[in-house]
Amino acid sequence: DEAEAMRPIVALRNYIMLVTVLIMGAVLIVTYFISNAIVRPLVRLKDTIQTLSQGIIPSAKPRLRVADEIGEMAAAIGQLIEGLERTTRFASDIGRGNFDASYVVLSKDDSLGHALIKMREELKAFHTREMKSARSRAAALLEGQESERTRIVKELHDGVGQLLTAISMQLDLLDADEERKADLKK
Repeated sequence: DEAEAMRPIVALRNYIMLVTVLIMGAVLIVTYFISNAIVRPLVRLKDTIQTLSQGIIPSAKPRLRVADEIGEMAAAIGQLIEGLERTTRFASDIGRGNFDASYVVLSKDDSLGHALIKMREELKAFHTREMKSARSRAAALLEGQESERTRIVKELHDGVGQLLTAISMQLDLLDADEERKADLKK
């Protein structure tokens, strides 16, 4: 009978389909884990780069112990973060007025580092000019005060002295007894 003859073939077909589905499931599961192992570090690196692009220096550097391109990218991003931290510290030192802060540029093409060093030198020169200007203003103020004091003393001496002499002469011309005149002169 045909059904009896086909039974082993149908069973083999069903068995092959079941094995195929199981293998496909296993392949999907293995593929999921492998792709996660590849994508997870990339997602972490992407998040770190996005944080850096917003001007935020992440506190934790990406740590990947992989010797492939992804590990090299993580190492390069770690170096970028360290460089930005050094540059930020240098800029903060300059902002606080520490113009003697040292800084080594990250490379000969480090435009941010060179700009900060140039800014430090310009701020140092500006600070020096400002200090000289403040000293000269203080000296001019003291000189002005001294000349004003001299003028006031001279005016008092000349003006009051003449007034007193005129009053003394006016007292001598008064018709009063000598005792009264001497009392008024005192």
